[in-house]
Amino acid sequence: MQALVKFIAIAILATFGLTGCSFHLFGPPKDTFYETVLDRFPDNRAALFGQGQVLLRNGQYQEALPYLKRLTRLEPDNQQVWLTLGRAYLEARDGLRAERAFRRAIGIRPTMDGELGLGNALMLQGDLSAARSVAERIAVTYGESAYLWRLRGDIAFMADDPAEAARAYNESLGLDPAQPSVQERLADLSALVQVSQH
Repeated sequence: MQALVKFIAIAILATFGLTGCSFHLFGPPKDTFYETVLDRFPDNRAALFGQGQVLLRNGQYQEALPYLKRLTRLEPDNQQVWLTLGRAYLEARDGLRAERAFRRAIGIRPTMDGELGLGNALMLQGDLSAARSVAERIAVTYGESAYLWRLRGDIAFMADDPAEAARAYNESLGLDPAQPSVQERLADLSALVQVSQH
């Protein structure tokens, strides 16, 4: 009986991050160190960013948003924070908020990451014309890249142009073959394109 009580006490402490353990009873783990820091210092910028990143890596996009939004209030001119918030909104399938975050990041300092995020946000909202314009701006400003070709492939995919999507994905993989999701899309599209040509 005493061993059971001790086990329950340790489990409760670990669950609430008081021992530094990563034992959790429910759902994917958060980082107990970041949670402990935030319990004591709710505006700790490094812990907010770290906890947001942990949740994003665990696929908990909605759960990451409050940490990242709070961080944008504390670091309104930090481009990386806005880029990360934009990525979280993209993963949460909120194209409008992702667009706003990426536009804010680009306003701080234009980068290819911000432009790619903006193109994806516009595509997610169904504005394929605007997404294509962003892709062309990226090509002119930053040159061709695997990521740009992937964006072009995704736009063509959404526009129901499987042949163009397959071509763009091939270009992307030619520049960076280590893209499993692009490889999967290309394999699926290749089967579709072959079927439609017969």
